[in-house]
Amino acid sequence: MLDTHVLFKTYLSSDNSHSITLQYFDRAWPRTPSNADIQSLYPQIDTLAATPHNPSQQLPYTAMWERIHADYTPFNHPFHITCTLPIDDTPLLAALTATAS
Repeated sequence: MLDTHVLFKTYLSSDNSHSITLQYFDRAWPRTPSNADIQSLYPQIDTLAATPHNPSQQLPYTAMWERIHADYTPFNHPFHITCTLPIDDTPLLAALTATAS
């Protein structure tokens, strides 16, 4: 099994945006796996550690924005015109256009 310090250092040094959150679980909690169960997972952990991960699969925030951008349908109504604040005392462009027609 690889040294934990080396894994953390490699991961954190590879990109400034990488971070690690360490969490704790109490061995006395109900249904906590035994040491033998945990040790039986070491080959799978080594395989997963050696596999490069796609950031969009790791970060729910990134996956959410990718899906929003994929499903986005542009709105052709010029709502930005009606949201423009008036300059001086001149009416909004939308108001001028509505009164002119």
